[in-house]
Amino acid sequence: MPRHLWLDLLAGSARRIWLYANASFFLPEDNPESIAIIRRKAEAGMDVRILMADPDSPECVKRGVEERLFDAIPARVRMALSYYAPLAGVPGIDFRLQAETLYNSIFVYNDEMLVNQHVYGMYGYMAPILHLRRMEGGDFFDMYVRSFERVWEVSSPIEESGFWRQRMTAINHASEVSLQSR
Repeated sequence: MPRHLWLDLLAGSARRIWLYANASFFLPEDNPESIAIIRRKAEAGMDVRILMADPDSPECVKRGVEERLFDAIPARVRMALSYYAPLAGVPGIDFRLQAETLYNSIFVYNDEMLVNQHVYGMYGYMAPILHLRRMEGGDFFDMYVRSFERVWEVSSPIEESGFWRQRMTAINHASEVSLQSR
């Protein structure tokens, strides 16, 4: 999969960007402009959904054990959430966390989709990626959209998560310390 394809699809989207992964850490790491692109697209009225793992969920911890990375998976999710956190509350962006078993990471850009096929015991970046396009009479694309939507239905807004409460506590504490040092 060419690395530029991720950003090309993101930048070229005109109607919809849906991101579903445990962390999707690579996108802002490899493409720092991706967060600003997502913000601009949402502010222009695009349908943007971000769905990531709840780092405090047992499923996230279990994934760390399965990949033999242990506590690094929840830590990786927290770091990714920190990159994406400025998008929470932006009009047009619905940002949620999920606590389900992740079978595939699904990235939808208009009528194109990248699906990272997770393989038990293997790091996500080593697993195969499908590049799908919606086609008349085809059902693969819609099957993955339905999977995304099913997890979306049982997910919760990021603002209701333990991650968000910890983040806000840290931000408030840093603000107080900054004011006291003046």
